[in-house]
Amino acid sequence: MTLVGIIALGVKVNVAGLSDYEAKLFAEHWKQCTAPPYASPDISVHREPVNWATAYEHLTQQITRRAIEFNLGKLMMFHAAGLQFPGSNDVVGFVAASGTGKSTLTSTLGKRMGYVSDEVVAIDLELSVHPLQKPVSLIGRSNGAFKGHIGPDQLGLRTNLTSTPRLASLVLLNRVTEEHAPTLAPIPLERAVLNLVPQISGLGLMPSGLNSLCNVIKKLGGVYELTYSNAADISPAYLAKIMDDSHDGSALAWKHVPNDPSPAMMHGYRVAQADFFDAIEIEGRAIVLDKGQVRMLGELASAVWQLLPSTNSKSELLDRLEKKFGKHDDSEMILDRTLVDLKLQRLIEESPIG
Repeated sequence: MTLVGIIALGVKVNVAGLSDYEAKLFAEHWKQCTAPPYASPDISVHREPVNWATAYEHLTQQITRRAIEFNLGKLMMFHAAGLQFPGSNDVVGFVAASGTGKSTLTSTLGKRMGYVSDEVVAIDLELSVHPLQKPVSLIGRSNGAFKGHIGPDQLGLRTNLTSTPRLASLVLLNRVTEEHAPTLAPIPLERAVLNLVPQISGLGLMPSGLNSLCNVIKKLGGVYELTYSNAADISPAYLAKIMDDSHDGSALAWKHVPNDPSPAMMHGYRVAQADFFDAIEIEGRAIVLDKGQVRMLGELASAVWQLLPSTNSKSELLDRLEKKFGKHDDSEMILDRTLVDLKLQRLIEESPIG
């Protein structure tokens, strides 16, 4: 049996249990990532005792999954394809859920741009990119069935990257079925956050993950959405439009919301914020990240939720809300409904006094 060494997202991986023939084929498909076998790998993966096509697929999936797991809390990892502009350090991350066109876009544009990854774009907080030039995962067009993992060289992709690739833009993919010429448009910060968070691995494990994400977005000058129907219609020259922008993120504003379990007293009950991973506020609306979920609250719910830790009574809370939003004949009933909604969303907790 033969060992093959792989470097994936900066992680040292040994692939074990391969025959000489399988090792040669595997190393050829992973050529851009191979290294001599490691005496002390970060992780090891083993060939399963199944047919080679299935074993190869599972090895590719294992390497990607375990490299992501190894970097949780260390790197910000977008579920994205990554392509680098020729003659530049600049990488564009095309973010989208599985099966929505990343690999097709990669196999098309990757012939004219540098291939970084078809599945994950991993960065540190200084925007340096850790490539994963793995075989591209392609799906059969006719019935959606699995077709296979094809080496970048087999697809004719450009694999010569600069030594210091750097994320320059994030683009949300919006692939539509009707004929649609490619259009690029910037999107608001809150929409960018809500759409990006589900496509980031382990954001809740990063210190102040939402705040870190907003800082990345600010450095990039915002996030774009690419609406298109056919990947062949997209050109590097068209994508360069986003690189021609000033990339001035100074207008992007948000506030980090600290986790504060201090309770307010409400008619015999302590009411407090439930524990959460991270939260920010954009234009008066809180975005809360907890256990892989991201939720955006309305202005009233945001105000109630954020005022709880610094409030001593329900009457004080009502008074502060009326100063902020104005008086209302049904203020107390509206507050009660808001508290019930926050409780149903598990954003606040109640406990009896005494």
